[in-house]
Amino acid sequence: MKRSHLKFFFFLTMISLPVLSYGSKIEDNLIREGPRIDSVEIINRNIYNTDSSVYKYFIFKLANKFHIKTRKFVIARELLLKKGDLYSKQLADETERNLRSLPFIWDARVELIKSPSGEAILRVTTTDRWTFVGGPAFSRASGRNIVELRLVESNFLGRGQFVSLKYYIRQNVEDYNEVAFTERRLFGTWLRFDLFSSNHPEVGRKSITFTKPLYALTSRFYYGADYTSIYRRERYYSHGDIIAQNYVKGKEVTLSSAFRTGTYNDKVQIGFNYYYNDHRILDLSGGGVEFPQDSIYHLLTPSFSISSIYYIRTTHINTFMRPEDIGLTNGMNLALGWAYDPRRDRQIYRTLSVGLNFASHQGSSLFFLNLNRQVWFDRNLFFRKAFNISIRYYNNGLSWITPVLFATYGEDMRIDRINTLFLGENNGIRGYPENFDSGEKLLRCNFENRLFTGISLLSVNVGAVQFFDFGQSRRLEERFNSREFLWSTGVGLRLGTEKVSDADVFRIDVAYAGRLKTWQISMALGQYLQ
Repeated sequence: MKRSHLKFFFFLTMISLPVLSYGSKIEDNLIREGPRIDSVEIINRNIYNTDSSVYKYFIFKLANKFHIKTRKFVIARELLLKKGDLYSKQLADETERNLRSLPFIWDARVELIKSPSGEAILRVTTTDRWTFVGGPAFSRASGRNIVELRLVESNFLGRGQFVSLKYYIRQNVEDYNEVAFTERRLFGTWLRFDLFSSNHPEVGRKSITFTKPLYALTSRFYYGADYTSIYRRERYYSHGDIIAQNYVKGKEVTLSSAFRTGTYNDKVQIGFNYYYNDHRILDLSGGGVEFPQDSIYHLLTPSFSISSIYYIRTTHINTFMRPEDIGLTNGMNLALGWAYDPRRDRQIYRTLSVGLNFASHQGSSLFFLNLNRQVWFDRNLFFRKAFNISIRYYNNGLSWITPVLFATYGEDMRIDRINTLFLGENNGIRGYPENFDSGEKLLRCNFENRLFTGISLLSVNVGAVQFFDFGQSRRLEERFNSREFLWSTGVGLRLGTEKVSDADVFRIDVAYAGRLKTWQISMALGQYLQ
């Protein structure tokens, strides 16, 4: 990377901020049509309306009885409109979206009504969803059975806290446990607090995190701090077989901040991130790869982004009946990092990343395009070059079917030539073992027809999918070969558990893997393509 390029990057960053935000305030194009709000009324409803003929049965009344409703103060702290404010339909809609994004809220409505005496009342109505999950659960992926023993509460005592205890029993591989806790409003402030611990062999870590997120489009400042202790296994594959492995033990510290300005929907953001890495490589085994080395370094990364953010409300994208708030973000981002090794007292590499996002909603069609490019280098020596372009398309114009298309092309060229791009059940191709194929470049396409039958059993909606997946991963110098593509096709059952689980959907897929000429069943929570 030439010095002139760095100068141009900083020149662009410095001139863009004042030019794009000149004369703009965070509430420009935010319409406050009024009137002034005299009072706020919060109606926190239970899960089921048992006065309705649909939910008149004993099981729904029993669920309501044992469920602790979301406390009114939890709802009140999410409101972007207060007593004495001029009413804004935009802020009312955003409040609804923020409430619906909470894992314990099924739906929310914010409206301005007039009392008999003529007062303007902001009425906030929420409906809960069932938040406690306990006991065993069974899933299957990549030909492996998994039993999950769990105690999970997404709305502890109605206070909005997340508590999770899980133990996974996995066929032919190690068992592991996972513990998590989240407080979204620490001591009633805008601070978020997260604790997490997992001894998963591949992604084991313990972390503590404090953040002040950008909770609303009017939010200006973000900051956060994270400490993570890691102990994990790294495996290296060739055609689905493990050829080598090592363990990584260490710690990571991240400090981040951002400032955002612009108008209500159009944003300019500058940020800064500090990352400390201290990794030790242990227990090397196998061969045919260049193992990583111990590393200690500091990474400083300033960033700059421009974005235009809008939302639509729809259904039948990833869920059955629950309203979905889809964010449409158009913009670009730049980041330039410096990594410094304190042991050798010198810079060891720099990193440059560029990202572009495009989203469009035309009629019943949703289209998303994401492009990312990142390089790691020192002077004229490039250690790693990564590139990814992905497309997502949905069309929910018909009430009974939503066609879905996902397509992605990626490259990851490392100086040590380690394959990092995988295909398999866990990487976009159903019916194959995990990490079945690997390479330095990857092409993958997924087609789904999501069928919504309108059939409901108690509060569970019944649907189906028909799918076709194909892809190939190759070394960078190799050409894609049409005869060597992995492909699979099949059908699946979808159960909409939106009222009784924050996972929204339980899926069962039956896939025929064309290259292996075998059938495979997989079961898990959530849509396969998200």
